[in-house]
Amino acid sequence: MSKRFPICVAVLLALTAAVWFSFHPWRREPQYRGMTVTAWIEEMRVGGSQIEVTTEAFLAMGGQSVPYLIREVKRRPAPFHKWLASVHGKLPDFVRILLPQPEVGDAGRAGAAHALQRLGALAVPGLIGALRSPDADVRLVCVRTLANIEPKYPELVRALIERLKDDSPMVRHSAADGLGRNREPHLEAIMPLVHALADADVSVRSRVAASLGALGAASLPFLNEALKSTNALTREGALVAISRMAPRESQAVDALILQMSDPDPKIRKSAVDLIGDLRGSPLRRPPPTPDQRPAPLIPGATAAQGQSAQAGLIRSLSDPDTLVRRAATIAVMKLGLRSEELARAFVGLLGDRDADNRKFAAMDLGEFAEGRSEVVAALMRALRDGDADVRMLALGSLSRARPMPAEVVRAFVEFLADPEPRARSAAASGLIQAGPAGREAIPRLLEALGTPPTPQVAAPSRPSATAVGQIAVVDVALVPVVAEALGAIGAEPETVVPALVERLRARHINEWPALIKAIGQFGGNAQSAVPDLIDALRQPDAATVAAAVGALGRTATGSDEVVGSLAQALSSPESMVRFGAAEALRGVGPRAVAAVPALTLALEDPERMVRRGAALALVAFNPNAKAEIPNLAEALRGMDEAGGAERWIRSQDGPPPLRPVK
Repeated sequence: MSKRFPICVAVLLALTAAVWFSFHPWRREPQYRGMTVTAWIEEMRVGGSQIEVTTEAFLAMGGQSVPYLIREVKRRPAPFHKWLASVHGKLPDFVRILLPQPEVGDAGRAGAAHALQRLGALAVPGLIGALRSPDADVRLVCVRTLANIEPKYPELVRALIERLKDDSPMVRHSAADGLGRNREPHLEAIMPLVHALADADVSVRSRVAASLGALGAASLPFLNEALKSTNALTREGALVAISRMAPRESQAVDALILQMSDPDPKIRKSAVDLIGDLRGSPLRRPPPTPDQRPAPLIPGATAAQGQSAQAGLIRSLSDPDTLVRRAATIAVMKLGLRSEELARAFVGLLGDRDADNRKFAAMDLGEFAEGRSEVVAALMRALRDGDADVRMLALGSLSRARPMPAEVVRAFVEFLADPEPRARSAAASGLIQAGPAGREAIPRLLEALGTPPTPQVAAPSRPSATAVGQIAVVDVALVPVVAEALGAIGAEPETVVPALVERLRARHINEWPALIKAIGQFGGNAQSAVPDLIDALRQPDAATVAAAVGALGRTATGSDEVVGSLAQALSSPESMVRFGAAEALRGVGPRAVAAVPALTLALEDPERMVRRGAALALVAFNPNAKAEIPNLAEALRGMDEAGGAERWIRSQDGPPPLRPVK
């Protein structure tokens, strides 16, 4: 008995081996260029060859390489290998020689996925089988690979549909993406995508909506039915999907307009938002011309749809929901709609209980302020709003009123003394737009500069903020705006420039750059300020010196003292001062010949813009410019693409046209 037992075991093992080999015949691994498929995978994993080289090998081996590639997609590094890779750099040298660092990256998986995608139909069965893996990362790689395979075979589409219910949001996202990139839409994929509009993950819902929109008219009937769903997420997602088809699909525009009257405020807001998005960003929208004022239509939509959309937006401006009203104001701004009905709706919105809605109304009414007295009256009332932003935006919109009424000018004058700096700036900017009609604001503008009104100009009835003969603390940021307003109104430079100089002499150093820039705005009419500007060149503050250089250039005086001071500024350690001095000398013209040596030295300046400024100044007034052609041409290089500046220097004596430096 004891002798028979080993014999029986041996026979049983032999029979088992025979049966196993009968069902699993020994197969040699496929080879390409003398390397097995496993060797090519190892080569791909360690990065020994470019991915296209290894992919070429797998394509040559065809379907025989698919099981090995699927195995590589499923491969996960052993825990020991992961640990060894994390500590390998800290090990002693002899240990690192004995234990090479294991490869635990995703290069092998990524390369295998790329090869499987290129294999196309041959890889589809293996990828579908790998979708049953419990590893979410494996399923994600397989879904993304299937999504990139074209054409979409029926079994591939069904596999992607099944993954719309995967536990992993990333897998569901990729499955929806693949179904939306189908060149020939499969109707069986539409309803599962519609159901996925209610997915718990917002990124999945967004991708599903995009895919349904990409499928086009085929999905529109299903989406119209989804709009009747009791699930708010489904309805909102259907709206987004429909908006992806508009305006190329006329029925999609009609569906969006219809949903602006939905009982659910969230749906109404989404519909309004999507209607506004059909035109694009308002920052890229050109300003409307007079012939566009009567209700511009949605691009690609019919005239009737444009009118219906406008009527829906007007209704939305008085919607019971605050967010819907706000969305409507933004949509009107994006679409550039203009009509009497909209103007009246925005006037009503100025009384909204929500401050943000009043802000949007005050801003949008600027588009309607021209020639509409009722709009101007409403904006004047908004100047008494309790919210500072509303008041400031109303001031900005009033500056667009044409012709500008006297009461608007008086309002700007009053707001020059407002405690809010932005309101003061908006009022001064409004007076710039008023032009000569704002002459009554001159005394208050002078007060804003910290200077009392002159006896020749009567002060307004409101008590002055500054006593005569006393210089008040001035809003530095407001100084340039006030000076520009005085110039636009037509104030006499003989009055304004001395006021600015008086403030400058008070030696509030932090105010000097703004005051000097304001003086420079009067150009040749600021000759009386030249000595003070030259004195400012000696200050240690770089911002003050740069402002003084620019102001001297604008006054265009050619006195020896000015030219000498500007020439000396060409050696300033600040590049912006050197560049400004070169530009100022160019503005002085031929009277600055004494600065030629300093400008010639500036052609070697380390800063490109300074070299260019010096070259332009030289060719503007130096009769011997042609003697400096090599340096000048080098300094001017790049002003245009064809070397026009150099050609001009060789042929003429006048300055070349200024072009932006690239």
